[in-house]
Amino acid sequence: MNKIYLLLLTCLLMPCSTLLADDALQAERLKAAQAVIDIDGSNWQGIMSYYTDDVIYEDAIMRIEGKGDLTKFYRNFFSFTDGPIKTVREALTADTYFCQWEADYIIQDEPILLKGLSILTFEEGGNRVVRQQDVINMGDIYERIPLLGRLVRQVNKVHVKKITKDIENVELKFDAS
Repeated sequence: MNKIYLLLLTCLLMPCSTLLADDALQAERLKAAQAVIDIDGSNWQGIMSYYTDDVIYEDAIMRIEGKGDLTKFYRNFFSFTDGPIKTVREALTADTYFCQWEADYIIQDEPILLKGLSILTFEEGGNRVVRQQDVINMGDIYERIPLLGRLVRQVNKVHVKKITKDIENVELKFDAS
């Protein structure tokens, strides 16, 4: 009889212990993700342990493979800005972290508020990032480059006029006249 109770107790507790293990892993992943996203010029070296050796980093203009090259990227990037990032909204699923963020940067001696989204994918069963994809509106940057900026604004005007021609309630984020 005691064996039956022990077996029943084991079956009842197994899902709980699995759930607790999953909760602990999710807590570790959330901590790692927040450390990676809260990167700035003073702490970037400390977050490299949260990446796998074969990490892939991608954004609108580049793809970097491997922790060694990602380390060089961060070193170069933070040599000209300390760019703290502010988390606006975040969500963690089983193995993926999503974060909407904002960052103040100086581009062409002009302050700019960059808005972006980062998607971090974790290694199976662990808390290290195997892939990071950052989505940034590069137009916000390109518009501040003297000759290129004029061209980008013109393309935006033509495109927006076409797709909003019959919409009554639209707010444009730039002068489209």
